[in-house]
Amino acid sequence: MLQIHAEKHFPGRTGRKACRAFFMGIVMLLAAATCSAAGTPAAATIDGPGSQTTTGLSADVVWAQFNGGNYQVFLSSYRDGAWTAKLQITHNSDANIVPAVTRDHNGVLWIVWTKMTGEEKALYYRTDDGQQLSDAAKIETGMKSNLAASIIEDGEDQLWLIWSGFDGIDDDIYFSRWNGADWSQPIMINRDDTTPDIQPVSGIGNDGLPWVRWSGFDQGTYKQFESRWNGVAWEPEREIAQPETAPDAPLATLAIPSAQGSPATALGQVPVADAGRSAPPGTPDVPVLQLPEFIKSPRKAGIFILTPEGRSVSAPVRTLLPKKDAP
Repeated sequence: MLQIHAEKHFPGRTGRKACRAFFMGIVMLLAAATCSAAGTPAAATIDGPGSQTTTGLSADVVWAQFNGGNYQVFLSSYRDGAWTAKLQITHNSDANIVPAVTRDHNGVLWIVWTKMTGEEKALYYRTDDGQQLSDAAKIETGMKSNLAASIIEDGEDQLWLIWSGFDGIDDDIYFSRWNGADWSQPIMINRDDTTPDIQPVSGIGNDGLPWVRWSGFDQGTYKQFESRWNGVAWEPEREIAQPETAPDAPLATLAIPSAQGSPATALGQVPVADAGRSAPPGTPDVPVLQLPEFIKSPRKAGIFILTPEGRSVSAPVRTLLPKKDAP
């Protein structure tokens, strides 16, 4: 399975960040996660050899869940050793799917998702500065279909939004940047042709600049392509045979129930890589973060994790877990 992990530094929550790399795997259109009847937050740590409690670790997780007629987006945050009760982010009669989440250098939470209304699939976002949750706002792209969005912040504190959009002819990969008040007009990343480009995977390289990889239809089959931002523009797309995988060194261990209804001890534990370290998985200083049990399909969630040292990861949960270990 293709895996690329993401890491970022927030020194004192004020300084510039070091590099991070971000992976977003193949998009699933209906990211439904069923809530348990009790809805009680689960314990967030695991006792056992090579594991530590998550003291000082914080996290935010978003997911889509069927809620009495349609899919809504929910949020839970991990603070002071426990997950908060789920908070409903969307309140409408449409299907709200594939949410993504990150925190910027000021600690502001950003949540992006796709809202399906009839034939339109539009991007919406909300922010939370710790004092107030903003109203849901539509991101005007000029396209009727917008899917697989990811939101990341580069080494210069610039927020990037990358997704797959349909312009009436074919699907292409687009980006937009936050200008302090609104999102900029979408600009195409891939070569402008008449074949579909879908399933973007975006991240930040060691130079602090964004990159994106995607599936493009070429000569009767889908192939993998890549483009990198050089500080001025996106470089011409190039075909890649096998995307690179970040070093298998842990930032934290993400743990989830192995299947719905399984005991809390039946967990799949997978390291979240830190590209700047080489410690092997399972070393004693690696904290273990267990997702709340009320997310019954955690593979379809998006997560942001921040350590006390200021190192972070922002990624869909499914990209941090082997397919065989996730429900």
